Amino acid sequence: MTDKAKAIDKARKTFRHGLSTTAPGEKQKAHGVIANLCAKYKLVLHDIDPQLPKRFDAEVLRVKLGLAQAAAGTTSDKSASAAAAASASAGRHGKRQDGPKQGASAGAGGQRSKSGAGHADGQRGTGGRSKDPNVLLFQPLSLAEREKLLKGPLFSQGILHFVRGSTAYIQLLAEMHSLNRSNVGVTWSDKTLMAWLDRILARQGSMVIPLRDAATLYEDLQRYCRSQYVSETRDEAERKRQAKAREDKDRQEREQYAQAQERARRVAQERQRHQDEQRWQEQQRQAAQAASDTLREFKAKGFDVKAEAQLYLKIVRRVIKEHTLIKSVSRGAQYFVEFKGTSADVTKIDALYERASHDLQQAAERIRAEAARTRDEAVKRAEAAYAAQCAQAFEEAVKQYRA
Repeated sequence: MTDKAKAIDKARKTFRHGLSTTAPGEKQKAHGVIANLCAKYKLVLHDIDPQLPKRFDAEVLRVKLGLAQAAAGTTSDKSASAAAAASASAGRHGKRQDGPKQGASAGAGGQRSKSGAGHADGQRGTGGRSKDPNVLLFQPLSLAEREKLLKGPLFSQGILHFVRGSTAYIQLLAEMHSLNRSNVGVTWSDKTLMAWLDRILARQGSMVIPLRDAATLYEDLQRYCRSQYVSETRDEAERKRQAKAREDKDRQEREQYAQAQERARRVAQERQRHQDEQRWQEQQRQAAQAASDTLREFKAKGFDVKAEAQLYLKIVRRVIKEHTLIKSVSRGAQYFVEFKGTSADVTKIDALYERASHDLQQAAERIRAEAARTRDEAVKRAEAAYAAQCAQAFEEAVKQYRA
């Protein structure tokens, strides 16, 4: 299926949705989506519905969707096309009519002229300018005239109020759609883009500053929308860049923390292996003294880590009730626990110490994991608070902004 065929299928589905829904907002969105597809893929209304004309007419589409009422006295597309063709043919061949027919023709022409003049007068505003958006927005005007109109009553209820349903609105939507697809870093969805354009055009015309090098109101509106789009998407792209930088930094910190944990684990394993070896040697020494039930001299146990020596001392005090038989001393960088007891006491102390050391290592690992989770959650909360503050700061800046 080609891109144009896909666009026609999407336009038909959107048109059916616009006909079936009763919500004005949904109908307006359907109108905008169809207009955008028609502008981008050169579609006509007949592609969407065989009963519609073979051209794009924003007002006809609004009437079909129920967003506007058909104008009184409007002829069918076929009749209008036939009349226009006949008129053009008569003008090309220069045919004349004699006698009564000429009088009838002149009378009809007089009626048409009178009717046309009345219609034109109804569409004229202050200073003789047309109030039809399709005429006024594309009419060459001076800088002073454009500035006066933008600050006048036509745009006092918002730009969108004046241009809605006109070809200017469709062209602005197509222009923003093209700019949105070419923008680097930020690309909005069609729904977001339409909502953004309506929000920008909902402002009063006095927000638009007419430019000296422009000739029409449409050029001023076009440049105003482009500048607003570039400004907002640039700010959004910067926020995304900063968020990505923070994310990269956090990921790097997590990786460094994981590497440190891995190094600590290997060091602990090596220490445990060394302790196991020492313990085995001690057990071998104790086995050599198994013939003697009582140790007459103090038995010394050395440690490189003070906390391990303190744990061993607690185990010894639990087994050897007579604390006068227990000593705790340090020699240089090592810590020693000395005590007197039977070989059975020594075996029991070593077994209790090994089990307690293992349990405490597991508890310490859980504490470290919980601390890591707490830190990650704190970082996420801080990021969320920061994002909310940024959004609030921008809203406050917009509220305080004065054109």
